[in-house]
Amino acid sequence: MFHKKLLILIVVTLATLSSVIAAAYMASIILQPVAAQNKTAAAVTATAKTSPPTTDYRVYNNSGLGIKIDVPSDWLYKEINNTAVSFVTNASSTSRAAVVVLTENILPDIHLDIFTQGSIKNLQMIPSFHLITSNTTTLASNPAHQIVFTSPPSAGKALNKGMEIWTLKNGKAYIIVYRAGPGVDKFSIQLPVVKHMIDSFQITK
Repeated sequence: MFHKKLLILIVVTLATLSSVIAAAYMASIILQPVAAQNKTAAAVTATAKTSPPTTDYRVYNNSGLGIKIDVPSDWLYKEINNTAVSFVTNASSTSRAAVVVLTENILPDIHLDIFTQGSIKNLQMIPSFHLITSNTTTLASNPAHQIVFTSPPSAGKALNKGMEIWTLKNGKAYIIVYRAGPGVDKFSIQLPVVKHMIDSFQITK
């Protein structure tokens, strides 16, 4: 049994290498100037709703990814290779923040705890990555895992703080990454907004 679990962990470690690191990397890169973003969340749907205290949200619905999520109406978004979508604060924002939602096909019999071990192991391969908290939670009413960490967006850059949460359903991993910066002190500024986004997240297929 031990050897079987070890083999599964090795397979998951290799299989999740692209997804967890890619999501963290995309979120850090997106903190750069917003010129690459090509749409606003306000264009996604005609129905707006407001969440306390003042942020206006609109529903982003992507049937291809099988996800639905509330997004601040003035954030920009960009869809990436039919596997991910990024959301970023607009250019006038005083604090830069990015959220990436990534989906990844996985082995159908992988358990969340094994996927989590492989994911954290991969993230710890990033230079200067530091794990702050790691705990179980829920995402879209499914068992999930959440971590908070610090790491530089690239070599030689200042540390910024991030959060990553994932769940598994129907042979897919659903991963949400939040990064803010520059500097670790920016993390808490957009955190209430990001928590609303995470709480609103739905898996639609």
